[in-house]
Amino acid sequence: MSHAPTAALSHRHRIVREAITAAGVDALVVTALPNVLYLTNFTGSSGIAIVAADRIRFVTDFRYVTAIAAMRGTPHECPGLEPVVVEGSYDVTLAAEIEALAPRRVGFEAAHLTVARCNWLEATLRSRSASVSLVPTEQLVERARVRKDDYEIATVREAARRLSVVAREVA
Repeated sequence: MSHAPTAALSHRHRIVREAITAAGVDALVVTALPNVLYLTNFTGSSGIAIVAADRIRFVTDFRYVTAIAAMRGTPHECPGLEPVVVEGSYDVTLAAEIEALAPRRVGFEAAHLTVARCNWLEATLRSRSASVSLVPTEQLVERARVRKDDYEIATVREAARRLSVVAREVA
């Protein structure tokens, strides 16, 4: 599947932000790569999105900086994406980014973040005297992904059209 257009990404962000608000959190840490792709068009093997009310902080390492920069100004640019290059480790960078956003309650994908990683993150934030609570969430992005947007519907239709051509040739 190709990259979603900017308008589709904006629509997805709105839906996920509504779910974040309904869950009673100020931001959401997205670590599942299919969910990261859905929200940002990022196809790399390592990245974390922190979805806040007005931006998406995107934590990744130096390997992907050029790819993210190449998306700027294209019809597939992720609106509000602010890249953050990992310094040291992903977890240390994630903790620093959460602290910088200064949210009170941060949701995380409970099915995709280990207990050990969550405990480390909480302890680190507390040691920095950040008054942040980590809140487990379930399926916030996945529920948005279930309902197909116009871009996804058009992609499925085009795939079906192409498959129909092949099927006629095989028969």
